Order: sequence, then structure tokens, then C-alpha cells
Amino acid sequence: MSKFIRTLTLSVALVAAACATIDSTPDAPAITDGDRTTAARSHEQILAQFGGAVDGPLALYVAGVGERVAVGAGVGGRCTFSVVNSDVPNAFAVPGCYIYITRGLLAIMNSEDELASVLGHEVGHVVADHAARRQNTATLTGVGALLAGVLTGSGQIAGQVGQLYTLGYSRDQEFESDDLGVRYLRATGYNAYAAADMLQALGVNDALSARVNNRNAASATPAWARTHPLSAERVTRANAQAAAAACAL
Repeated sequence: MSKFIRTLTLSVALVAAACATIDSTPDAPAITDGDRTTAARSHEQILAQFGGAVDGPLALYVAGVGERVAVGAGVGGRCTFSVVNSDVPNAFAVPGCYIYITRGLLAIMNSEDELASVLGHEVGHVVADHAARRQNTATLTGVGALLAGVLTGSGQIAGQVGQLYTLGYSRDQEFESDDLGVRYLRATGYNAYAAADMLQALGVNDALSARVNNRNAASATPAWARTHPLSAERVTRANAQAAAAACAL
């Protein structure tokens, strides 16, 4: 069987499964005041650790897109979105729904839909409570909360924020956040295929970076992928979930 036929068969199967489970994703949990308070206390430290905040029209634009996604996720008015001044393509979420995205990641995006897909993916980690599931595999000192979804290559946050040893999200957690992200795109009128497009753009960017830095693109692990592993299957599944959006029409 050719690779194309195998991929096509997998895509058809995934679309069928997605259509069958289109409403099975979890409802948004309450974002507690305690989580919000803890996140707020850590906010300035986190901004400083990642190069400071980017203010002005860009920050307002990202926050507006983020709020639209948050409303689609059922957590409208309960999330805070910030752009940080780092050229490394990154995004991460803190319990309490504080979402951070770097200008480096914004630079490789091609549309507002792709921005919404990244923010939706991070909100998905919060909604699915992945931080709590990782409590036994990560350590944080300096703040009373577990940072979820850190995409930095260092694997830790130093200084006053403390130190976080990240072991990465599991395959199932990544799939769950991907699925939730596509659900939020659909709910808010964005292009549901943008999630797959963004994953592909990240892959292209990483391959280019590997060549520029004389690394083996096939073996090199990009910074963001150390905690958010990318695979061809994730792209295929994201496309399948987008196709399944037709089931809800």
C-alpha cells in the first residue's frame, strides 16, 4: 500500500471518528479565583523572564483575538493574554488562564486564524486541566502554581519565578488540546484548518532553523517541540478535526 493511500485511509478514519465524537470534548471548568490570584502574582516575573511585555496595538490585537477564543471556550473574561519580547517561537499557559505568546511565534504566522489556533490550543491545556495531570512530573519553586505549556528550550524558568522541570505533554494531552483548539476555532468563526496550517508552519520554520544552524533537521528537537511534540499525525488529525466541522453544520 502506498504512503499516500495509507495517509488517506488514516485521514478518512480520523474524520469518521471525529464526526462520531464531535461533542465529546470536556466542558470548560471553573477557573478559580485562587489560580487567577497566583497567576497575577507571578505575571510580572514571567514577563521579565521572557524579555518583558510588548505593549501597544499588537498587544491589544492579540488580547482581542484571545478573548474571542476564550468566549468560544466558555471562559470569556477569565483569561489574560500577553505578548512577550522574545524572538524564540513560543507560547505557554499558566493555570488561571494567563496565556503568553512570543513575538517570534507571531512572526511566522500567516493569518489571524493561525493566531487564534495557537491561543486556542493553549486555552485548551487550561480547560483540560493538563497542569494538574502533570503535578507528579514537574517541580516548581518560587510560585504556588505549576506552569503549563512552557515551550521554551531551556526546560526551566529561573530567578524569582523559580524552576520548572518540564517533561513534555503526553501524546494524548497534545491531541486533546489540538481537538479543543479546533473546536474553539469552529465556535468563533475562524478557519478550522488553521491549526494544521500552523503546525506545518512550525515544522517548516524548524527545518529552516536547523539548516541555518547546521543541525540535522531530522534529528534536531526544536525548542517548542520539547514540551509540545510535533508529529505528522498531529497535522493529519488537525486536518481531520477541521473536516469534521462539517458534521456540526
